Amino acid sequence: MKRVFQLIAVVMTFGLMAAYAHHPTIDINDGEIYERIDEMISDTPHADMTFDDMGGEDGMTEIVIDTRSVREVESLVDDGLLTEASLLDGEVTVEIVFEENGGVQTTITQEE
Repeated sequence: MKRVFQLIAVVMTFGLMAAYAHHPTIDINDGEIYERIDEMISDTPHADMTFDDMGGEDGMTEIVIDTRSVREVESLVDDGLLTEASLLDGEVTVEIVFEENGGVQTTITQEE
């Protein structure tokens, strides 16, 4: 339970940082960031990622990461998942949902 609260604190801190100052990266494009996130997910056992580039006028992109446990999400955060998400341009949100079966669904949404 202590880890869950730590994870929530990290997510809340990330949200506050993104709300106050989002500095777009000059040397890194979003495609490279998504590739690094994809590589991070592929190196994590029991984690699946769905990438949805909705395109259109709003330029919305969404990544949904499904894991079987909180431990796997903690490992992704330790490996830099939130750091990578914070480098994306535009308005970026991260939502973490703890499912009844013990799994966790993490959704990263980017609106350019």
